[in-house]
Amino acid sequence: RIAQVKDGINNQGRAHSSNPAKLEHRGLYFRSQVEIDFFKALYAAGYLVAPLPVFVHKPTVRRVEPDFVIVKFGMWAIIEIDGKAWHSESPVEAAKRVEPFTDEDVRIIRFDDEELGSKAGIEKALKKIAAKFENWQKVR
Repeated sequence: RIAQVKDGINNQGRAHSSNPAKLEHRGLYFRSQVEIDFFKALYAAGYLVAPLPVFVHKPTVRRVEPDFVIVKFGMWAIIEIDGKAWHSESPVEAAKRVEPFTDEDVRIIRFDDEELGSKAGIEKALKKIAAKFENWQKVR
């Protein structure tokens, strides 16, 4: 049986019912202004980008929601933005949360929200991401 979906309701930004994403930009949901600003930069840089996508993982019976999934050169990576304002998890907990991806050899790129708090910081992050994808492409 197929369930009807109400207008405006989808999985994006909703993996955690206790903390649904409440900010909206271009019909997409985000949890912080830093995420919105970084999305704008990733999009402007030409990345195929999915903000707050929901993945389900049967072995751990969990829903996992990375901040962003980006694709370049046929390869993909997850971008996690660690922020004191909304992430209360320890580095060990953060690593465990994305373990379903690392178990599948998905690349994880982490930034601190303070790094992305300025235009210069975002530009530096974009250069770091581009360099990583170029290096990954070379060793394919």
